[in-house]
Parts: sequence; C-alpha cells; structure tokens
Amino acid sequence: MNEKNAAHEPSKEEARRLMVLLDVLSLFSRRTMVAWLPQLISKTGITSERFMVMFELSLQPDTSLKDLAASIMISSSSLSVMIQSMVEQGLVTRLPDPTDRRRVLLHLGPEGEAQFNKA
Repeated sequence: MNEKNAAHEPSKEEARRLMVLLDVLSLFSRRTMVAWLPQLISKTGITSERFMVMFELSLQPDTSLKDLAASIMISSSSLSVMIQSMVEQGLVTRLPDPTDRRRVLLHLGPEGEAQFNKA
C-alpha cells in the first residue's frame, strides 16, 4: 500500500480542532433551540425546562442526572424533582447503567418522544 492510500492518522492538533468544532456546533444547536423555544412552547404546552430536558435527552440518550443537569445548567436537586414528575408522566424513563449498577441513566420515554417529535 502506498502512502497516498494509507489510512490517515489524525494528529493531536487535528483531534483538538475537531473537538472545538463539535463544541461550537453543539452550542449553536442549543442557542438555536433557546431562540425557538417560546414558539415551540406555545404550540405544545410544554414548559421550557421540560422541553430542554427532552431536547438534551434526544441529543444524549442514556445520560446521567448529573450530566444532564450540567448540560442544561440546573442544579441536580432541582432537576431530580422535575425528572421524577416526568417519569410518572411517561416522558422520561430511568434504567440502571449496565456497567455501573449504582448509576441510573435517563432517556426519553415513549410519551416524551411523541411530545418532542410533535414539537
């Protein structure tokens, strides 16, 4: 195999630049969502906080409460109360982490997916 056809190994600098780009795209998608949020909420009747939870879980399924709280910049204790209510309504489901039984993972439940897709 010649050099031209060899697999390209990214350098640390290329990997760092890619991570920066991913962060920028993620921030852009979140800022866009915040800009559209009032219109989405008025059409669906979902609170902005709940919608942001559903949005983040659609981006990062099977995430922990702690990671989700950091993503939407809310305290874990406040988020825990909201998540309990959303679990009771079928919007979010909790599952044990298959690699760490002490950790609980969150993802959109069937009703949460339906409401999020409707929005």
